[in-house]
Amino acid sequence: MSNYVPEGGWSAVASSADGSKLVAGMNAGVIYTSTNSGATWVMNNVLDTAWTSLASSADGSRLIGTAMDIGSGSGVYTSQSIPSPRLNLTSSGGNLTASWLIPSTNFVLQQSPDLNSWGDMTNTPVLNLTNLQDEVALPLDNGSGFFRLKTP
Repeated sequence: MSNYVPEGGWSAVASSADGSKLVAGMNAGVIYTSTNSGATWVMNNVLDTAWTSLASSADGSRLIGTAMDIGSGSGVYTSQSIPSPRLNLTSSGGNLTASWLIPSTNFVLQQSPDLNSWGDMTNTPVLNLTNLQDEVALPLDNGSGFFRLKTP
C-alpha cells in the first residue's frame, strides 16, 4: 500500500456512498483502489487499456467499468467482492440475538469466554425474511462472552 497516487492521466473515478471505498482509473490501464477514504491506495494493473468510466455500488462491493483497448477494441468489465459480514448483537426479553446478513451464509457463529479459545455455536441460524438476516437466539446470562463469525 502507498499513500502516493500519481498526478495526471485520470480518466474515471467512483466512490461508495459513504466515501470509504474509492476507485480511480488512468488512461494507462492502471486502477488504484482505496478502502480507507483515500488515506492509502493499492495499484492494480488490471488491463493495458484506457478506462473511460467507472461506477460503484453504494457499499463499494461491486464495480463496473468501461475501457477502450487500442489493440482489441473496447469492453465492459465488472468486479464483485463479498464484504465481510457485520455481526449484530441485540438483547430483548432475557435473550441475546446474534444476526448477520444472509450473503454470509457460509459463516459459523463462535463464542469465547476469554478471546483465546473459540468454540462453534450449535444453535442453527433462522432466516428472518423481514430483514434478510440469519439470526440465532441465545439465553442471556450474567456471565460475559465474546462472539465472532468464522468461515468454515
